Formats: sequence, structure tokens, C-alpha cells
Amino acid sequence: VLRQNFPATLNLGVGSTGPLIQLAILREHLPEQRPRNVIWIYFEGNDHTGLLKERKIPAAMAYLEPGYRQGIRAVQAELDRVRLDYVTRQLAIEDDAPWFFRFAKRRILNVLLLVRLRRFLGILPPEPIDRLLFERVLLEAKKTVLSWGGRLHFVYLPDNGRYGVWSGL
Repeated sequence: VLRQNFPATLNLGVGSTGPLIQLAILREHLPEQRPRNVIWIYFEGNDHTGLLKERKIPAAMAYLEPGYRQGIRAVQAELDRVRLDYVTRQLAIEDDAPWFFRFAKRRILNVLLLVRLRRFLGILPPEPIDRLLFERVLLEAKKTVLSWGGRLHFVYLPDNGRYGVWSGL
């Protein structure tokens, strides 16, 4: 729908990435494009847990350094080949279910354990959030976008459990 009204829209959203990897994607792919507007969508339901995992990856943490880039665009064809080889191997291994089965299994387990209900009732503590690290990530993203005269727009999508809405799975 967005692209119908704005044909030059570039979607760099990648599933299962958290804020640090999203900063890396922004730094690696947008400076040459120099878009006037960059929309950063943050989903409360899982982006903070992604950040907690990503902060353990030195290559991801390096993007907190002003202007840091690896030059990934220059080796994109090789990265695509490696990714395709990996996916092909994973699909060929019968004992190792594809990611969507693992995802579904995790969701079913959460339902069986009543994770959302227990969190809503306060029986489970909320997942930790590294607010200072998240603030640094957003600040670097903003500085990067401002460097070419663009504007960063932050869209916050709350988890439906925050408002007591039960959506089933």
C-alpha cells in the first residue's frame, strides 16, 4: 500500500532482527540512497529480546561507533550465495526442522505455558529491556540519517498483551 502511493519506497525490514542489526542494515544500505524519510518500526513484542541477543555479537556492537560500516554491499552477491547454500542445507536435513516449524513450536509452547496470560497477571516478570543500549542504537540511527539531511521517524508498535487483548496464538 505504501509503495502504491510512494513508488520509490525501499523496504529493508528483515524478520528476526533486533535494533542493532536494524542499525547495521540502515548503515550498510541507506547512505548511498540518501532517502528523505526513514521509518523505523519497533515492535515491543520481540525487538527488545532481539537487542538482548545482539548485544553479545561484537560485529553488531561495532555499529554503535559513529559511521562504522563493513561495506557489505560490495560483497552482497557472495552473502546471497552463502545464505542460499545455508537454507538449502537446512531444508535438506530431515532432523532439523525449517525455521517456521521451530517458530510454530515456540509459539505453541508459549500458549501451553500461558506465557502471555501469566505476564499480564504479573505472575511472570516482564522481559528485561536494555534502555540505555536501545537509546544509543536510536541515537546512532538518527545521526546517520541526519548526515545526509534525512529524517528518522520512529513508529512504536506495542505488544497486544500490554492492553489486555488476547489474540490466541
